Amino acid sequence: LPPSPLLKGGEQQADLLRMLGLDSAGTLTMADLRNLLKLEAPLGVQARPPHAGFFPLNKFSTVPLLMKAARTAVSDSNGDDAKKEFMILPDTHVLSVRRAQTATGAWRVTGVDTSNGFIELAPGGVAVIALGTLESARLALVSFDGTNIPTLPLMGKNLIAHVRSNLVFRVPRAAIPGLSSTTNELQTSALFVKGRFTAPDGDVLGHFHLQITASGGGSNVGSEDELFRKVPDVDFYEQLRSSSDTDVAIAIRGIGEIAAADFNNLAAHPSRVDLDSAIDEYGIRRALVTLTATQRDNDLWAAMDAAMTQVMNVFANGQPIQLIQANASGGPAHDGLGTTHHETGTLWIGTDSTKSVTDPDGRFHHTENLYAAGPCLFPSIGSPNPMLTGIAVARRTGDQIITPAAFVADAGFEALFDGQTMGDWRMSSIRNQPGRDNPGSFLIRRGAFEAHPGTDLGMLWLTRPSPARYVLRLEWMMTAPDDNSGVFVAFSDPEQQNYDNSAYVGINFGFEIQIDELARPDNALIHRTGAIYSFKGPTDGPLIVHPVGEWNAYEITVDPPDFTVALNGQVVNQFHFTGDPQSPQRGLASTPQQPRFIGLQTHTGQVLFRRIQWKAL
Repeated sequence: LPPSPLLKGGEQQADLLRMLGLDSAGTLTMADLRNLLKLEAPLGVQARPPHAGFFPLNKFSTVPLLMKAARTAVSDSNGDDAKKEFMILPDTHVLSVRRAQTATGAWRVTGVDTSNGFIELAPGGVAVIALGTLESARLALVSFDGTNIPTLPLMGKNLIAHVRSNLVFRVPRAAIPGLSSTTNELQTSALFVKGRFTAPDGDVLGHFHLQITASGGGSNVGSEDELFRKVPDVDFYEQLRSSSDTDVAIAIRGIGEIAAADFNNLAAHPSRVDLDSAIDEYGIRRALVTLTATQRDNDLWAAMDAAMTQVMNVFANGQPIQLIQANASGGPAHDGLGTTHHETGTLWIGTDSTKSVTDPDGRFHHTENLYAAGPCLFPSIGSPNPMLTGIAVARRTGDQIITPAAFVADAGFEALFDGQTMGDWRMSSIRNQPGRDNPGSFLIRRGAFEAHPGTDLGMLWLTRPSPARYVLRLEWMMTAPDDNSGVFVAFSDPEQQNYDNSAYVGINFGFEIQIDELARPDNALIHRTGAIYSFKGPTDGPLIVHPVGEWNAYEITVDPPDFTVALNGQVVNQFHFTGDPQSPQRGLASTPQQPRFIGLQTHTGQVLFRRIQWKAL
């Protein structure tokens, strides 16, 4: 986790202790104290005698996280909203995710329809559905209703939750062996017991657990009051403080899992989220939620109840039992399905796109940039509270979006950019040009190079010499209609030609495969995307350029004096170079004595590049 935003630098131990609410550090080092400050959702609070601390009301709130992210975005952008990477839009209700089908048949999110109008998604951006399990499923269903996305019939299925029972009772203090008779106030304690329900043939049918809490009390105060009802109330607190522990109150809460769907037979799973015919106040179809326990779920529930009763009798140790919360027959009382707010599973992850809605990173199958986050991604639930796992999965999804896994080259190819580090790539240099001395830069954003032009032409070039003959593959994306960039091949070392702007070595000693749909300056084919700039236009096949926000693929074959350009699987340019009297060193094959290089241009706009790889011929 990043350092706590509370730390401004220069804090002493006393400052950290004050922030943490600790009286002393004990054996904790300064590093330990700083790490403790990183926790955003504490699982417990420090106990102070004579009673445990009050429960933090914002324990699982997203508000502190949103505030921290918003402040960080302001700081990182120096207050420039155009460069801000995170903003919070208040008083806005999301109606649906707007999507379009790409040239490859996948789906791409283009923006979000809201109660305050349409919000366009930046090219190269992603959308994350991070609502509750039910509402996330409804939004996905609304957004893809009427489309042919193959996962539509799966969305909202596999709704799973927990069955829950409660058994609260009081036994005389004498029932618990080992308690000192001289201690008036007994310590509050808790115990976690795991259980599983097994069929006669040994098949495990489900899991459950028992949350057991116990505390001393009189006739009307016990563990439920100590642990689950401690809301600041002066009168109630005084009652707790002055109570005499003549009895031990014990609460057993049993939580069991509802079985997940059989993904080979989803229709057999009764619990699901569908779209209702009724509409909400925004004119959008509501969710129709079906949550039903199957016979298997009820069998597990009964087994869990039996275990709870057995545990109660063990604690009673033959002493009288006073039931505080139970059913009419003296057994555990059932909570209604759905009252645990532990619903999961409606957009479950999986590697098989025919049997799951999202992939292991949380991205919707058959989409380029739509993700889900939270417990809706769980294929199964288990018995614990799903929130912490949901938070962990959300963090993992966020990490995968911001820093994808390192790029692995295609079979037979060598990766030239792993999507994470600059590696052997270097920016061109400028000298003796006051006012035009910035060649721009390339940032690494979500696994891609992102061009940022400067005050003059620039080039990011690979300092590793190219093979003599090779195939170069890469993908690129325009983020605006007037973007202009290119891929340079077969040029000599830019820093060895004594140019004031070394990027022009790529222009004068090599070839540029153009990226410019406006074909500037004259709209001629030799200046358009797919052209060998100023030498030959893309006239050898259908020129299919994907629109702004979609990835395009170049495959460039360099076999001097022949150069071939394929765009999105179509050969568009076959160029045979016959020489250039004005630049006799142009486009030569790479040799150990005269190595040649490749590069990417900064010219106009934020063009993206990724999956850069080559194969020697």
